Amino acid sequence: MSIDLWLEADDQLPEDALGVLLREAGAVQFELENGSVGFAFQSGPNAFPRGADGAPRIKAEDPRGLGFAVASRCVFRPTSGEYDECMADLRQLLESVVERTGAHFVVSFQLEETLFLNSGKGLQCL
Repeated sequence: MSIDLWLEADDQLPEDALGVLLREAGAVQFELENGSVGFAFQSGPNAFPRGADGAPRIKAEDPRGLGFAVASRCVFRPTSGEYDECMADLRQLLESVVERTGAHFVVSFQLEETLFLNSGKGLQCL
């Protein structure tokens, strides 16, 4: 069973900009069989960015009052035993997102528990 951490962001963080930030955070881009791309961090987790897939509603169960239209999503999938390292990489990426784009976003564990968000007031860890 994999653990998925979901980033859902507004239009201030389009998929291509997220790819740039992932590379700048040290992730290496790779191509999937279906032609989409993924990113691998040296510490183990993989990230799979994509657009909103025609579903602009936030899927996280508790978005903490945020109500933006989702323009991009990214799944972070830690490898077995790499959860702490994944969280460190994810936090570094989110800090960069806040500083460089100002995007509103929510990050949830399995779309159930909200872990991080930015409502325009900076990165909040919950």
